Amino acid sequence: MRFATSADTLELICAEFGRVPTVDAADAANLSRFIAEFRENFDRQDRSASEAAQYCLERFVNSEFDFTTPGMRGLGRMTEQIPRFAAKHRARLTELPPSALDELKYLLSCHITCGRLFLELNFNLPPVDKTRLTKDSLFNRWVHRIYLPPKDLLDVQYRDESLLDIWFRATSQPFREAVIKSGIDWDDRDVLGAERVLLTHYFTAGTTLRYTEAELSKS
Repeated sequence: MRFATSADTLELICAEFGRVPTVDAADAANLSRFIAEFRENFDRQDRSASEAAQYCLERFVNSEFDFTTPGMRGLGRMTEQIPRFAAKHRARLTELPPSALDELKYLLSCHITCGRLFLELNFNLPPVDKTRLTKDSLFNRWVHRIYLPPKDLLDVQYRDESLLDIWFRATSQPFREAVIKSGIDWDDRDVLGAERVLLTHYFTAGTTLRYTEAELSKS
């Protein structure tokens, strides 16, 4: 089983930027230049997840695909209103071969990683001091706030909603397509518990993970 890296996720993000409509050749050239500069910015420093962050990511994804534990509640939930993905689709997931489950896990890890990179590359955050992070310290701080966006950061720094939409689509769409291909029901409604809303929570989990890394790096 392979989980997504930052480099894997970068390719999905750049591909989604490449699908942005252009009106003429000059506009297309500007888009190509933007993507090249985006890649250069990505490469200016190490964007790989810390060992502690990778541990959190893998533990969370594995939990979301746990269809053997009774009940609907998953990590970071106080109630069952936000169901664990595998608990909601228990019957179908038990029928899937390991390769199909691994693909879904990989794509979900891409989506969470996308949220983490979104915060890192679009907001003014200090670099992560990987030497100050342990698996337990990061997980224990993060798990209680998985679905709580870092509003103190988001409220004071400008966020372009159209930019957020592009990032979100880059990794949510491949996951959605793979889920539907697997024969799992998909609910696109904007209601609590729907798959569309679950994807929003998963993206938030990534942003909150990166924010928590920054907190612990300077504490």
